[in-house]
Amino acid sequence: MVAAASGREYVIPDDVKGVAQAVLAHRLALRPEAQMRGATVEEVVEDVLRHSRVPGSTRVAT
Repeated sequence: MVAAASGREYVIPDDVKGVAQAVLAHRLALRPEAQMRGATVEEVVEDVLRHSRVPGSTRVAT
């Protein structure tokens, strides 16, 4: 949907990152240990995105 709204027929990594919180956050449940450390689902999703490699790239996204 983001790609189409931008006039593209293909998806880029920034499209995925842009909707990741809305799509993933409500589907995750933290372990009690993580909750006790003060972690949030939103932080976990951001951390995963930050440490995920973009296809075709040799470096981790920052």
